[in-house]
Parts: sequence; structure tokens; C-alpha cells
Amino acid sequence: MKIFYKARLYPTESGLLISFTEYYLVRETPCFYMCVSEINKWQINNKHSPITNKQIKRIHKTSGRFAFDTKEKAIAHLRMLKSRQIGHLEREITLNKLFLDCKELPEPKGNYIHIPESKATIDSFFRFD
Repeated sequence: MKIFYKARLYPTESGLLISFTEYYLVRETPCFYMCVSEINKWQINNKHSPITNKQIKRIHKTSGRFAFDTKEKAIAHLRMLKSRQIGHLEREITLNKLFLDCKELPEPKGNYIHIPESKATIDSFFRFD
């Protein structure tokens, strides 16, 4: 039986923990692997309690994967996700510091307050068309 792995990172009392969720292949199509999680594994060959579509996870064969056929690939994907997450968090930290550094806020214009001298920072992170 083919198994796919999804890696997750958790903080624990003893340090960081990488946890793997296993997904078991139920059927294969030309584009997808149809899998079920460890919890629903017992239903694969059970005729009295068949697997429903809600329990099936589709894993695309070429793109947009969330689970992989080896633990090494799952860890590499987790590293890529965490590096992207750091980029998003750095942006949020910069924007929050910009807000906190603004000691005096101008008067509200309607339902909003425009933070002065924030345009250059915003333009470095976002592109408005």
C-alpha cells in the first residue's frame, strides 16, 4: 500500500517536533492520488462502512501537493513553507513597527486614519495597480 506523508512543525517542552501525517492510497486517476488519513485507514477494505468522498484527500501528481511519497520530500516542502512564512512575518513585523513608531496620529478622516510617512514602506511590500 502506497503511503504519502505531510510534515508539520510543533513546539514542545523538549524542543521543536516534526510530526508526520500519513495518507494511504485508495485509488489512482491519471491526475490524482485519492488517499485517506490514518484515522480512516481501517475503512479501506470494510464493506459495512465504506469511505465517503468527504474522507478522501486528492493529492495532485504534478503540482500543488500537500503530501509526498517520502518523508524527505515532505520535510523539504515544510522548509519551503516555513521560509515563505518568515517572509510574510517579516512584512507584518515591519508594518506593525511602523504603526507603533507613529507617536501622534492625525485626526480621523471619516472612518479611517492615514498613518503619515508610510507610503514608501507600503510600496516596498505591495503593488497596487
